Amino acid sequence: EGVELAERHGLSAKIIHNTLEGLKKFIDMGIPPIVIMPGLQNVVQHASVISGYDDQEKSIFHYIPSPSSEGEFQVGVIPESKFDSLWQEDGRLM
Repeated sequence: EGVELAERHGLSAKIIHNTLEGLKKFIDMGIPPIVIMPGLQNVVQHASVISGYDDQEKSIFHYIPSPSSEGEFQVGVIPESKFDSLWQEDGRLM
């Protein structure tokens, strides 16, 4: 559904299986990947924009889809091992 929406707006999109190192390469190129993660509450799957990582802290940064009380979008931090464990549940799609 998301790929079709992107293509209708003139964007090109491709779904691929990747690795944590591959994900970091996209981020290093300035391309914030959208990953498919297991669902939240009653949703089967959800997409998350990955905005960065910290190799020293072994953390992945992602956008939180709801604004803060001030109306600003937030960035969440997930431990790399937890992120990878969740991401692999749906085949490490991005």
